Amino acid sequence: MGKIIPEARETDTRCIPGLILKRALKEERDFYALKGLFARVTPRFYYNNSRGSDSLLLPFNELLKLADIHFARSLTRISLFIDALEYAKEPVPVGWWVKDVKNGPQKGEHPYHFILRDDEQPAISILQLHPQLQEFRINPVKQISGELLADTPVTTEFLPRIGSGRYVTVRSILEKMGLDCLISQRNRGGERWGDIVVKSDVPVFLYRNKYLLPKAQTENMVRFLRKHYLTKT
Repeated sequence: MGKIIPEARETDTRCIPGLILKRALKEERDFYALKGLFARVTPRFYYNNSRGSDSLLLPFNELLKLADIHFARSLTRISLFIDALEYAKEPVPVGWWVKDVKNGPQKGEHPYHFILRDDEQPAISILQLHPQLQEFRINPVKQISGELLADTPVTTEFLPRIGSGRYVTVRSILEKMGLDCLISQRNRGGERWGDIVVKSDVPVFLYRNKYLLPKAQTENMVRFLRKHYLTKT
């Protein structure tokens, strides 16, 4: 069994003070003891200890990216990866905490999963070699225009909560330009706007019938669309 420290007993309903919890997570190696310690991780502790390559905790979305795993994020699917880790021959414990958003488009409960940074390599090996997870190692994101980038983004980078708005859709740019009427129409040459985008020099990615590009490339895309639409009226 793992070590029992006074602050971690079940009778103590308070969170372990940050420094004590940090030390306990560094020293503990028992699976079930770690699960108990993970349950005491607060949002503040998580944010303070999950940033940087030498952090104590490794966010789950970062782990999946390192393992070259691609999937449409959902609780049902993420459980596949958690089970693969926790039921492995040498299991890797997974912790989580829940952010409860009261209002706005993100309203609802959002779980944040994590593992110990020290378990990074074992976890990657488990995920990459698990026979039932091989289908998730194929990146569904395809670059369809522009100079080929060294790293194609993964699906989680398109999520507002994780991607921090680094990507925007071509559709949203058309709408801001007042060209939203063209979204469901063909232009005079008989091509849809999606076919036009493919010809641009801007790096555009196709995922689930959505055309996305780096936000930093927005002005370049605006200039390209003006050339093909506004100068032909």
